[in-house]
Amino acid sequence: MTQELFMHFDPATSQNTRRLIPGYDQLEPRRLVRMFEFSLVWQLFEGRVFQSEDVAVRIQEYWYRGLHAEIAEQTAADFHFFKHRYQDADDATHRFDILLGDRGENLRLCIQSGLADDANDHQKTRACAAVCYRLRNNLFHGRKADYGFEEQDGNFERATHFMNTCLHVLV
Repeated sequence: MTQELFMHFDPATSQNTRRLIPGYDQLEPRRLVRMFEFSLVWQLFEGRVFQSEDVAVRIQEYWYRGLHAEIAEQTAADFHFFKHRYQDADDATHRFDILLGDRGENLRLCIQSGLADDANDHQKTRACAAVCYRLRNNLFHGRKADYGFEEQDGNFERATHFMNTCLHVLV
C-alpha cells in the first residue's frame, strides 16, 4: 500500500524530494507514512481541539483542565517517550533546544514543567500538546529535511497517538 501511495506523487515532488532531502531514498515507507499521518491528524487536532486559534496560547493558558487525568492515563507512553527524549537529568538536551529553537520562552517553561518528575497530569498533557505544536512548527516551517527525518519516527508516532487520544476524549 505504501508503494502505491508514493506512485501517485507528482513527478516534480519525487524529483525535488530526492534532490533536496538528504537520505530521502533510504527512508522506509513507514516513516513517510508516519509523517503524512502526523500532518493529517495535526489538522484535525488544531481545528477541532483549538478551533485553529492561537494554538500556542491556548495550550499554555486554556488546556482542558477537567479531562487531563483521562488523557494522561491513555497517553502515558507518549509522555514517557517525550520525557526521555527532551529531558536529561533535569537539563534540556540538544534535542530540546532544536525542538524549541529560539522561540517561545513560555512554551519552553510549559514543556519543562510538564516533563519534571513532580508534574501533575494537567502539566504532563499540556507539555505533550506543546511538543506536538513544536513538532508541527518544525516540520512545516523548520529544516527537518536538512538533518534527517529518520530520527523523527518516534516523535511522529507518539505525537499522532497523543493527538488522536485528545480528539477521541475531547471531541
